[in-house]
Amino acid sequence: MTLAPLTSAQARRPLTAGHIDEFAEAIATVLRPLLKRIEKLEKELEARNDFVDRGVWSAGLVARKNHGVTHEGSYWICQKATMEKPGHNSDWRLAVKRGRDGK
Repeated sequence: MTLAPLTSAQARRPLTAGHIDEFAEAIATVLRPLLKRIEKLEKELEARNDFVDRGVWSAGLVARKNHGVTHEGSYWICQKATMEKPGHNSDWRLAVKRGRDGK
């Protein structure tokens, strides 16, 4: 779908729901193929099983499968994309348990 430029008279009229729907569809038409490509690349990356050390876990970190982090003295490997804290669900697998007193 291609949107035609507005004439000056059209530009002065208030937008209608139809205009907004047309604009949203035009944007979606452009974004759909890009999103499909991103999803395909993400699946390809996850299938590669490359290991990535992300350092110390912190709130807000987006970890993907095979990302590793340290948290509270232990080392964790991510099993699927998550923002959850290691050790509280099955998103993470404990790889190295912290030693006595975190040493």
